[in-house]
Amino acid sequence: MITDVHRGAAPNGSGDSHDTTQWTRRTFWLALALALAPFAVSAVVAVAHGPGALIRDEALIEMRVRDVAQHPVLIGLYSRDGWSHPGPLLFYTLALPYRLFGSSPVGLLIGALLVNAAAVTGMALVARRIGGLPAALVTLIGATVVAHALGAEVVSDPWVCFITILPFGLFCFLVWAMTNGKVWALPVSVVVASWLTQTHVGYLPLTMPPLMLGAAWLWFTTRRAEPSRMKRLTGAVGAAVGLFVLLWLPTVWDQWGGSGNLGKVVKWFTQSDGQTYSVVDGFRIVFGQFAVVPDWITGTRRIGFNGETTLLNQTLWPVLLIPLVIAIAVAWRQGRRPILRLAAVTGFVVGAGVLSVASTIGIMYEYRLLWIWMLGMLGAVVIVWTTWNATAKRWPQSERQVLVPLAMVALVGLSVIQIVDVATSGSPDFYSATAGDVTHQLTAALEPRRGDVLLRSQSPNGELYLQGLVLGLERAGIAARVPSDPSQRFGAHRVANSTERIGDRLLVLADDDLVSAPPGLEVVAYSGPLPLDRYLIAARRAQAEERHLLRQLRTGTLTPAKYVARLAAVKLPGPTLTVLREP
Repeated sequence: MITDVHRGAAPNGSGDSHDTTQWTRRTFWLALALALAPFAVSAVVAVAHGPGALIRDEALIEMRVRDVAQHPVLIGLYSRDGWSHPGPLLFYTLALPYRLFGSSPVGLLIGALLVNAAAVTGMALVARRIGGLPAALVTLIGATVVAHALGAEVVSDPWVCFITILPFGLFCFLVWAMTNGKVWALPVSVVVASWLTQTHVGYLPLTMPPLMLGAAWLWFTTRRAEPSRMKRLTGAVGAAVGLFVLLWLPTVWDQWGGSGNLGKVVKWFTQSDGQTYSVVDGFRIVFGQFAVVPDWITGTRRIGFNGETTLLNQTLWPVLLIPLVIAIAVAWRQGRRPILRLAAVTGFVVGAGVLSVASTIGIMYEYRLLWIWMLGMLGAVVIVWTTWNATAKRWPQSERQVLVPLAMVALVGLSVIQIVDVATSGSPDFYSATAGDVTHQLTAALEPRRGDVLLRSQSPNGELYLQGLVLGLERAGIAARVPSDPSQRFGAHRVANSTERIGDRLLVLADDDLVSAPPGLEVVAYSGPLPLDRYLIAARRAQAEERHLLRQLRTGTLTPAKYVARLAAVKLPGPTLTVLREP
């Protein structure tokens, strides 16, 4: 078997062992190149399309990345619950590619692609270090399947719920490395776990228990080894502690002398009275990724009407647990300890995932749960790797003549499919041509010498565009401010204060917000599918029809299903964005 071949001469004195080692190395790097090719193509496409106008959370991420090394950046992206995620490591990570690509949104996409490519590379390297070429190929196929299921837009999105999915898989592989006695994996695991938790607090219960398991496993197995290994482990523990302190210094500093964000996070999760869930809910959601045709293969997004996952009320039977149990039994009988340790880590992380889901507070948004796809992939790696080893043991020649070629063909096919998806996909939905058009109009209409520009909105939808306009004006050299920032979305230096001279006060209106705008205000910028006067007439008619349909629903004249259908029929063309100058 390939995994049993070591460097040096073959037993018969020939150079077969050296040739096999060279072939194994070349095969691995070719497989890795195939897995990473779609990331490279995505980067080229992003550069070719050029910078676009960001809106939503992506605009806020760019703001904080722009602040790195210019203003204090001590906490993460804001949460809708009134606090921000614990730390700024995501912003620090994206700062270099952002600046290298001219401080444009393209740099954020390149940064996200680099993070995800590094995660895939890390998983493959760990698998090769422990299980040789078969483990590496199976891992690369699994990671590539997940990347394809996520889609080109998600893989290139720097948003906190998306950029963390593949790195979470890397973390699981690092914990596996610790159970196999890899001392170097301890400090690296601390770095990855800290990065995940600071980027999105939901990864705290997903990373800390497995990290403690891996560290304890590593300690108890190493202390029985030779003294030199124990000395190396002591050094690794010191490095892990030092890195942990260094990485969490900004968060602690903010808690001590800044906004006190960490205390707000703790208070929310310990005192909130929001909606809660049961362990049964956790089992249903997590084990759904072990269905016959799981979502991490098909890319199915199970999103309900309000963004909640439909897996709360839909049971996908975990049929793949049967071959997983069989694979574990076969690995046990054959003495495949690395596979058994990977299965143990997978089971432990699955348990942590169940408890994490059950401890969720508030709406169970589907987009927060895509990390469960990595758990299904880990189980599949155990099954396929065990099958590979059993086949190679029964037919030794099949590994090099059949199994490796089949794996390479699979990687070629997956790579080609992903590249086609990248080439045919449109602009990401966090790019807004409407916001870009309005920003251009504002840049031409506003006079910076009059002072700073103050922007406000009157609806959540308008606020999403406002975030993009603040960023766009700032990028154009116009100081844009907001009246207040209770959720710490924009940064303190973007909040207007009494010492600053405000030149223009602008009201940002999205879609039919225009109907309820104060009369007599000057239109500074407008972008929409209809001329402004025609759109205003259509918006008023649509609102009147919506009120009529709501009355019919309340009186029982319309059923909920018919109400939804009729309501969709009166939807206005969009998007539309209007900016008015206030006195």
